[in-house]
This record gives sequence, C-alpha cells and structure tokens, in this order.
Amino acid sequence: MANKWGIPSYVETIVKERDKNCVYCGVKFIETDASRKSQP
Repeated sequence: MANKWGIPSYVETIVKERDKNCVYCGVKFIETDASRKSQP
C-alpha cells in the first residue's frame, strides 16, 4: 500500500534504511510518530 504521496511501502522502507541524514544540510533524520503540525 502506498503512503499519502503515492510512494510504495517497499520503496519507503528502502529509502528509510538507506538515508539517515539530509543530503543537503547533513541533519540526522529522526523517526517519530508525532505530527509535525504541532512543531514550530
């Protein structure tokens, strides 16, 4: 099943395992279930 952007779940899994930092600024990604709506 695809996520809200239409990316298949297997592709999302591959990318999440591969990409641990932002390719532009190098900031480490964090995995959270919290909504970004409440963050500044």
